[in-house]
Amino acid sequence: MFSLERSPDRGVWSMQTAAHEFQAHMVRETLSPNTIQHYMHDIRLYCRFMENLHGEKANKIPATAVTRESLTAFLDEQRTKRNNKDSSVRRRLSCLRKFVDFLHDSGVVPHRIEIEVALSDGRTQPDPPHGLTPVEEAALLDAVRTIAPDPERDYCLFLLFLRCGLNLGEVLRLRVEDVDLATSTLRVTGKNDVQRPVPLALEVNRALAAYLKKRENNSSRALFLNRWQEPITKGAVDNVLRKMRSVPALRKTVLNVTRLRNTAILDKVSLGWSPETLASYLGAEDPRTLERYYAHARWSKQGSTPPYAALRRTAPPSTP
Repeated sequence: MFSLERSPDRGVWSMQTAAHEFQAHMVRETLSPNTIQHYMHDIRLYCRFMENLHGEKANKIPATAVTRESLTAFLDEQRTKRNNKDSSVRRRLSCLRKFVDFLHDSGVVPHRIEIEVALSDGRTQPDPPHGLTPVEEAALLDAVRTIAPDPERDYCLFLLFLRCGLNLGEVLRLRVEDVDLATSTLRVTGKNDVQRPVPLALEVNRALAAYLKKRENNSSRALFLNRWQEPITKGAVDNVLRKMRSVPALRKTVLNVTRLRNTAILDKVSLGWSPETLASYLGAEDPRTLERYYAHARWSKQGSTPPYAALRRTAPPSTP
């Protein structure tokens, strides 16, 4: 049976070693424990598929054996023979895309690998990115200021998602010294601990100033604290989102951090930001990962729904 113990050969990664390193990578990226657990389950399934395909144990199969064909065959098997729901296949697709990107970034495979799988509804891609409408955004911020557990703190949190496009991990890592109100700049620590300056709009700067004044006598260096004066967790953010879903004007609105962040990204795309500028602002390594936002914006201007082929991740020219 496949295990996650390290392979003794550190020269060439085996599938087993690649899985172990991928898990460590996700921990470093501060993905949620729930996400890591589900993604590692998917990786175990893929490794077992590779064991059956090659007739070898995962610690004997080189990670270079990961190909578009094996990935697609695995996903097709999960959908057809294992009767996985489309939602499960989409999650496994997301997991494997992250896995092969990690293998490429680690120098294990020479090219980024594009993966597609036909779902039962005929689509090959996840849903296009959606943000909040201006009405939904206004209703959310009004509700946060009035009924959130900690209005000053939670207003700042939601503005960082809605205006700056920060992800949850970046927000949870913020410290007091990362905020420079004088220059309206926020120092954000993103993927692989890479730091970048994020300019703050006046609205965000004022919200942070009000919140910092409220917590100025606290010795903790974490920026956002809970009622026990400890750093907040993902659970605290989820709790605020649950409370916001009870607001009558938001009961039919999908509320999660991804949709809030998409609101910021789509807004900047609509303002004419180039992919390179937006990638630098968001801390994205490759501007091409943002193509689906630009494709969605182009089709939205035409008043029609983008075809899923137009939203596929753009592969580098060198990809076979």
